[in-house]
Amino acid sequence: MECETIIRNIINQVIGVSNDIKITDTSNLEEFGLDSINYVMLIVMIEDEFNICFPEDRINYLNFKSIADIQFIVEEILNEQ
Repeated sequence: MECETIIRNIINQVIGVSNDIKITDTSNLEEFGLDSINYVMLIVMIEDEFNICFPEDRINYLNFKSIADIQFIVEEILNEQ
């Protein structure tokens, strides 16, 4: 499965967005209900799914504002492995 699709599925699970609602790659996830608790859940679920660990310097709320931001970081970490 493609990285973006996996991230979208995780986001849908975490913030409970209906499939009827369209989240673009650059949509601000806060507008769809991403709060601090969901943010932590999102990080944990992405780490588990991709078998990665986000370095502390990358765990910044600004790095997780959109699907594109998350995908960039995940692919960057995967390429470093």
